Amino acid sequence: MASVNSVFNGALDHLGEPNISGPVDTTSWGRKLAQAYPRVVEALQEVYPWNFSGARAELALLDETPIGRDYAYAKPADFLSIRMINTTGDPNDTARFDYDDEGGKILTNLSPCYLFYGRKLLNQEGMWPAAFADAVSAELAFRTAPGITARDKRRDQCEKDAARLLRKAKSWDASQKPYRQTPHGSIVMSARGGTRYSENG
Repeated sequence: MASVNSVFNGALDHLGEPNISGPVDTTSWGRKLAQAYPRVVEALQEVYPWNFSGARAELALLDETPIGRDYAYAKPADFLSIRMINTTGDPNDTARFDYDDEGGKILTNLSPCYLFYGRKLLNQEGMWPAAFADAVSAELAFRTAPGITARDKRRDQCEKDAARLLRKAKSWDASQKPYRQTPHGSIVMSARGGTRYSENG
């Protein structure tokens, strides 16, 4: 199971530096890693729609009627990005529905409204797969490496490691995606008349 400490020390292993006691370590490397860490996690979670970060929730209806929409819903506390919404909570119900993401709320004409979304990954290290934790460690090493002396060229190696381990993490994550049977028919249309949701679109 990943932890902030294991991610930090993974970065230090890439850098050829001694391990530290944890995120509260007050050494030069401890402070440098702690400062860069949130930006690194946020950057990596935005470059790819990680399956392991996916979640669904029936949204709480707010006591207001937005202009142009029938309902306003509160986002979950760990919300990062929208993947789709529907009225059933079934991931196979992939009809497209219109909505607005405005003012920290989801505005739509659906009732009820289920949200499929990506969760924030910062401070959720316990749910990270090892491949993602390794990618974060490598990227953290690369971003904190400029202070290393130029003669050993470790920064170049850190950059290569970061790219390689990010590809590995994406490949692992894609392999964990559940199988979805393609509906019959040459043109797949939803029961509500919309086009079928495409995760590549």
